[in-house]
Amino acid sequence: FVVFLRDACQRELRGLVMSNPYDRANPFNTGTRADTFGIRPDLFKELQAVAPKKETIDHLVESEKEMAGRLDLLDPIMDFGQSYMPTGIGFSGTGRLPFRAQRGPAKGVRVENNGMRLLGAGAWQITCEVRPSWIYIQGHDITYRIYCYDPQGSLYTYQEFIDLTSSSTHSVSFGADFVVPDPNYFVAVVVYDIALGRKHVGGYAATRLVAKRWSSQFINPPTGGASEVVD
Repeated sequence: FVVFLRDACQRELRGLVMSNPYDRANPFNTGTRADTFGIRPDLFKELQAVAPKKETIDHLVESEKEMAGRLDLLDPIMDFGQSYMPTGIGFSGTGRLPFRAQRGPAKGVRVENNGMRLLGAGAWQITCEVRPSWIYIQGHDITYRIYCYDPQGSLYTYQEFIDLTSSSTHSVSFGADFVVPDPNYFVAVVVYDIALGRKHVGGYAATRLVAKRWSSQFINPPTGGASEVVD
């Protein structure tokens, strides 16, 4: 009986040992931690199944380096500036509208000489909002132009807008897109044609001139003449 009990106990102990998954023979534990960077070999095998491969990591690193060199991806919006016409100037008739007061921060744009100096080459979007006041002659249209000058002060190109509204006081919005080859081009808004004695009001709530640079590339400059005359 003693022998029988001893054998039964040994069989039970052997069963307990085999039922413990941590004590079972693991072919991945035959290596050493030196082969698995200090990680337990069986755990290292499990990590290999879920961890990204070296080739994948290398590809991501190379992609990141490539993206870091793609400065053109940072273009929208690269530079920005905004100004308005102050109150109390009493501007009337034709001429350059006095957009001389800067509103908020500016980057790559300098407000000067009743306009804006564009400090970078590339594609610029110019938007403008003004408010004509009273009118003497009903039905007389207003013609606006956004002029773009080169750094030497010569006219480079312009965009024209005609306001057909004959009401007394209203807001007028228009804009232009210029592609300039170099920094330091200058833009200004002028009233090209208007009824005699008609004024433009000032104030940051009623007027604004905004410049945004979307790209540093100089491609597809304007060609083909300023405009065509429609008979």
